[in-house]
Amino acid sequence: MTRTFLTNFRKQLATERDRITHKLQVTRWNPKELDPIIKQPIQYVDGELNHQLVNRALKLFIKQLEYATNEVEYNKPCTGQFKQIYGIPYYHTIRGLKAANITIKKGHFHGYWHFERDTESLPLPPLPPPQPGPTIFPPEKVITRGRPRQDRSTRRDPSLFEITAGSTALRR
Repeated sequence: MTRTFLTNFRKQLATERDRITHKLQVTRWNPKELDPIIKQPIQYVDGELNHQLVNRALKLFIKQLEYATNEVEYNKPCTGQFKQIYGIPYYHTIRGLKAANITIKKGHFHGYWHFERDTESLPLPPLPPPQPGPTIFPPEKVITRGRPRQDRSTRRDPSLFEITAGSTALRR
């Protein structure tokens, strides 16, 4: 039983890996009825959003579309926090845009979610001031020939008492 479970699980993982993570099916959200004035099909969601937005934005937007279609369950007062946090139209806005027959396009989403971002909408931070160059010291003289000299004298270093006594002896 575990061997068949593992093979089925591996197959399922392989199929999930190969599929597109989030694809906005515009035909699901756009009704098939015609607009009585212009005799064109009504489009509430732009069909090009799949190619213009990042997958994470599409995932959040699809969830908000589902909330907008179910008016009975999700009828809480609008706080505007979702739009402020994510920069994606939330279900209150989607309901208002549907009522006004306005198509939801790339411009309704914050520039963070766009594939190709405008450089004008996201200003770059100013360049830091140029740093002063490194301090270059003169090279040390290197002795390259012969054995290095060592101090071979038998004289010892004077103690602190002798150093202080010597300085007072010099003052006299």
